[in-house]
This record gives sequence, C-alpha cells and structure tokens, in this order.
Amino acid sequence: MARLVSNLTKIADTAPAAANAALLQTGADIVAIVKQLAPVDTGALRQSYGAVPVSPTEVQIGSDMPYAPYQEFGTSQMGAQPHLTPAMQQAEVTFKSRLAEEMRKIT
Repeated sequence: MARLVSNLTKIADTAPAAANAALLQTGADIVAIVKQLAPVDTGALRQSYGAVPVSPTEVQIGSDMPYAPYQEFGTSQMGAQPHLTPAMQQAEVTFKSRLAEEMRKIT
C-alpha cells in the first residue's frame, strides 16, 4: 500500500510538468504546421506566427498581423483561407499521444 501511495504522489507531483512539456511541444508543432498552411503573398503572415506560454496550462498561438483573422475566416469580399484552425486540428491527436507519452515517463 505504501508503494501505491508513493507512486500516486509521484504522479501527482510530476503530472503538471509532464502536461506542460506536452503542451509546449504541441504549440511548436502547431506553429510549424500553420507556417506551412498560411497563404503567402509577401511571407509576412507566415513568418509572424508564434507560440507564447501564458501559464503552465496555456499556450497562446497566433499572429500579430492585423489581417490574419481576415485570411483565416474571410470577409464579405474574399473567401476564407483557413490555416490556423486546420493546424490546431492536426495537432490535437499529437497532443493526446504526447501527453500519454510524458505520463508514461513518470510511472
């Protein structure tokens, strides 16, 4: 019983760090994918994407280009060219498997 408690304590203590590692890696993956999918005219939009950790459980991914949302979602005069949404969808499966891998490392 003592070993079980010890193992559960170890998991509880290290799980947040494991989740954070998986989150940061997945954020980098999303940025790499979005840079492949982003429409290119001058390349400024593609290069503007980045990931910034804002808390142990949150990474903000985006662009500081004011026209990025218009490219992603379109306007009344131009069609949408989704790139961030598909990148996030592609990375969702990767995050789940990466999180499971990080958790296996601590058990």
